[in-house]
Amino acid sequence: MLGSNINLNYYITDISSDRTEIRLDSNTILNADIINTVREFINYREEAGYFVDFYLNFGQNQTIIANNIKIEDEDSDDPTILIKLYEPLPSTFDIKSTLWVVEEVSTPQMYQVKFPFTPFSGISQDYIKGPNFNLNITQQTGESGQLYNNNELTKSNVTSSARQLQTLLNKQEISINVDYERYSDFINFSSATQQD
Repeated sequence: MLGSNINLNYYITDISSDRTEIRLDSNTILNADIINTVREFINYREEAGYFVDFYLNFGQNQTIIANNIKIEDEDSDDPTILIKLYEPLPSTFDIKSTLWVVEEVSTPQMYQVKFPFTPFSGISQDYIKGPNFNLNITQQTGESGQLYNNNELTKSNVTSSARQLQTLLNKQEISINVDYERYSDFINFSSATQQD
């Protein structure tokens, strides 16, 4: 508000004895902007259907509520703003403290959330057991699995597997073609050169 923001600040020039009234000036905001924005804000507050409070923001989440404003612009080359505070200005702020003016858009809401502690007992997993080599079987032999040849594998009823296998078998990588006639002339020429 009042043409100020986090980069364009006002600073305190005077503080009343009870610290509830302060005077603001600025070196970064143009004088014409100060006059126009303060007048617009005063009109906005008068036309609003409710009482408009505003805040002086000193940065780092430090805000002071203010409830009245007046501009002193008899000297248009150096207008100043008088601010009436709701409570006395804290002692942490003094002359030359910088600030910008803001309006609260909505009342802040705070929630306290409690997450009950749930003890972690680990994840229960069922692992696959290993092979059992300690079978009490005597005079019996195990049978090997069925053997398959290439034709039996490629004529599978499962179409997706058969197609994948056919694609891999038919896949042609780099085809190498050697022109032996061209190299035979080179070999004959080099052997004839060595004999001479």
